[in-house]
Amino acid sequence: MITMSDFEKAKQEQEIRRELWRQQQRARMQKRLPGDLSINRQNNKQDKEGAEDEQEPVIGRSFRAIAARLRQQKLEELKKKKEEQKGEGKAEEVKEKIKKIQETAKRLKNIYRIINGTSATTLVGIIVTFLVMNAQLIFGNLLKLKIIPKLSFPEILIILFIDFVVFIAFLVIILLLIAVVAIIMENPIIKFIADFFNLSI
Repeated sequence: MITMSDFEKAKQEQEIRRELWRQQQRARMQKRLPGDLSINRQNNKQDKEGAEDEQEPVIGRSFRAIAARLRQQKLEELKKKKEEQKGEGKAEEVKEKIKKIQETAKRLKNIYRIINGTSATTLVGIIVTFLVMNAQLIFGNLLKLKIIPKLSFPEILIILFIDFVVFIAFLVIILLLIAVVAIIMENPIIKFIADFFNLSI
């Protein structure tokens, strides 16, 4: 009959054999692996034991890192806000400059209209007004210079009509002069004077 003591002895022998087998396997593995890996496996146990001790300072370090990141984010946000405010300030300055330019253009328009209205009362004033309005039409409307104000649509119609009338009047005057010269050339007295001075007519 097998007693309990024999059973315990057999169990102990079996455990001893298992331990020996495990040690042999570990020895074989260490021979096959490079030196660094075998050392690393031995050090892993030490690292696990030391990790528990190091957890407290690591938590402190991570908290400091998070606080530093938050500070950097706040600083970046402040910089962005300042840049946006500067951009808005520049845009407002540009708008103010545009308003000033528009106001000066309106003033120039009013000044030109006053000059045109006052100078149109005399004959010389009419000629000056005609020349000024033509200059406004050419330089303001056609060439689009900012210094010279543009004419409005009714003013353009008026100046074009006046230009057309002046052009026709100029043509009529030239034709009349040519006709007068032709009539004078047919006069016998003028022919005699021309022959006397050897002038070819």
